[in-house]
Amino acid sequence: MRNLLLSGVSFICLCACTQSPPVYIGSGDYTFVSPEDQTPLASLAGVSVNVDVDALRLTIAGGDLEYQTTLFELPEDEWMENCPTNFSAVQLETLGLQDVLEIEDEILEEPILFADGCVGSQGETATQLWLSSVAFQDASSSIGEGRYLLERN
Repeated sequence: MRNLLLSGVSFICLCACTQSPPVYIGSGDYTFVSPEDQTPLASLAGVSVNVDVDALRLTIAGGDLEYQTTLFELPEDEWMENCPTNFSAVQLETLGLQDVLEIEDEILEEPILFADGCVGSQGETATQLWLSSVAFQDASSSIGEGRYLLERN
């Protein structure tokens, strides 16, 4: 009886602790939007961000911004997370940017790009991405959010 009880508890723990599928970054053209209402940011109107996951390249063009860099894969244990539960969280695919990025007079050293998503979009490609930095994420108390929100066109 004791072995049966221990087996049942082990099975429940394994099921509860199973990792949900991650939310992935999708290639495409993106626009800077407000995190509050997803409307285009007036200060970055006309600026387009192109993400090419296969070529590991990110390009920002428009207005006074001209930027191109190489993306690099981060180990899964360094990916951002969202929608935490008692036992797990949804992993958000996270890529590093090779070069420092300056947006709106803000310098992002160690910039990162990560998918936005939660329950219901697990294992899918995100339609929104966060452009942020390691320092911003370390200083932020928000889970699953970054500095600049991007929405696929």
